Amino acid sequence: NRSIQFSSDHIVSVSGKNGNPLQDIRTPEENAALADFIMTFIREKASNPDTALHCSVAGGRKTMSLFLGLALQFFGRPQDCLSHVLIWPPELEGNPDFFYPPKKPKIYRLGDREISSQEVKVHLAEIPLLLLREKIPILKEKNGLSYSELVQRVQQDFELLSSPFPLQVDRTGRSLRVGEKVI
Repeated sequence: NRSIQFSSDHIVSVSGKNGNPLQDIRTPEENAALADFIMTFIREKASNPDTALHCSVAGGRKTMSLFLGLALQFFGRPQDCLSHVLIWPPELEGNPDFFYPPKKPKIYRLGDREISSQEVKVHLAEIPLLLLREKIPILKEKNGLSYSELVQRVQQDFELLSSPFPLQVDRTGRSLRVGEKVI
């Protein structure tokens, strides 16, 4: 029986540049550290062809969800998916008594009304992704680029697609010039 393991050994803390866990994301430096951490984490997990990543944008800070989705677009494979958990009624979101409908029915107080856990609807909505990993050469390379540097390099590759370097053939000099590079 293979069951999913959830223990303190499976909790991953986001570390800052100094290696200490981030308490929150409140500064541009902490935001950059979060982006780098998530990108590196997803790249490493996606490097194993025998795994499938099931990533959820539910919960946490919005920036965490955004960086997770962007990292999965960069490094995700066809077997990976990004999803969001949708809950009805929406008033249950953020309710400290609710995590998931319990096996034993429970009543939740929502302002001036009550709802039974048996009435709660939970939907898993898949979020379609553009999978760029195999389309952009820099994403295939193992490099030490930060998230911001990687985005800049990918943007440069996209700009080349829309406006390629000029090509000049010099027959007498037997050379080929692509942009500034002579071959």
